[in-house]
Amino acid sequence: MMDIKRIISKIEKDYILSNLKKEERIDNRGLWEYREFKINSDLIASAQGSADVSLGDTRIITGLKYDVGAPFPDLPDEGVCTVMAELLPIASPLFERGPPGEQSIELARVVDRGIRHADCVQTKKLCIKEKEAVYILFVDMYVINYAGNLIDAGGVSALTTLISAHVPEGIWNEEKHETEWTGKYFYGQDLVNELPFVLTYGKIEDIIFLDPSLPEELVCDGKISISVTENKITSIQKSGAVTFSIDEIKMLGNKSLELGKKLRKELNLLQYLTKTPYFRELLEKFTNNDELQITNTNDNISLLMLLYLFEQNNKNILIVTSNLYKAQKVYDELINLVDNKLLSFFPQDEFITTEMLAVSKEFKFERINTIKKIIDNNKNLVVTNTAGLLKYE
Repeated sequence: MMDIKRIISKIEKDYILSNLKKEERIDNRGLWEYREFKINSDLIASAQGSADVSLGDTRIITGLKYDVGAPFPDLPDEGVCTVMAELLPIASPLFERGPPGEQSIELARVVDRGIRHADCVQTKKLCIKEKEAVYILFVDMYVINYAGNLIDAGGVSALTTLISAHVPEGIWNEEKHETEWTGKYFYGQDLVNELPFVLTYGKIEDIIFLDPSLPEELVCDGKISISVTENKITSIQKSGAVTFSIDEIKMLGNKSLELGKKLRKELNLLQYLTKTPYFRELLEKFTNNDELQITNTNDNISLLMLLYLFEQNNKNILIVTSNLYKAQKVYDELINLVDNKLLSFFPQDEFITTEMLAVSKEFKFERINTIKKIIDNNKNLVVTNTAGLLKYE
């Protein structure tokens, strides 16, 4: 690969730097703004999941394939998910044919680490037979056009690919000592446990900015990529000769959690589950006003699926949890995702002794407020526990 530092002039570097000092970018963005994301999913028929993601003019196509093999000895009941990347020469004159270079390895490892450390893939569900056979998932990223910040585009592309997954379901035949296929499939909601987003920042002198474009990458002193879930940092990767102070890393950690929540809401990656037969069945039941029971997935995925149904339809939705603790937890998670005017909490004390002694004033206020919202609004998302449903049913 050629020395990329040679292909940009000092005049252009000074121009980029002078704009950044004024908190301006050459493409009219602010320091903490992303370029536009464009996402298409499940577009490759021969893959078990795929995505075509563009971040500005950077474009990455990702496909999911699988194999069945023996598990690692220290993880006998867990499958494997591995991420690889290829920088195609058609993507940029900077890329050349040959073995993987530093940039290709960095892209694959940073995206892989963000997914792995966040427990994104439920690897135990990839186990067919303990110590005998597990699924091995290959998430292959192909860079189609390079215009800066491959890591963030690759992270979204890998997540969208996993969400759109449809992997044939296998069971272990003890007599034949081999895997047999059931004719059913694992889907994204079965495999994905968490959605980690990776956010990359460039640094030139003492100026830090989000999502460096190609000209900015070519002149910046270095970059740092931070992977985050809804409420925690899962991995950090620095590249280049640049140094970051402890205060800068703390600031970027908080900024990543803040921007990650915003990106999670704007991209709404769970909408790409709608192409799976499982989700189409849920949507049909919802349209027919049937009761929905979401199984074989985790709480985060279930909530986002319900949130998608709520946003796409002009209907009331009542979420019933098994106990008051879970109801409070669900409500607290939805506060950051739903307009407060449309979200309500209807808590009910679960023990008769508690009711006999004193009814919680806070709970009573919440129930009155919920009833008022239902009367005033045609569309409401209400969270309650089983006791709340049974008492007023």
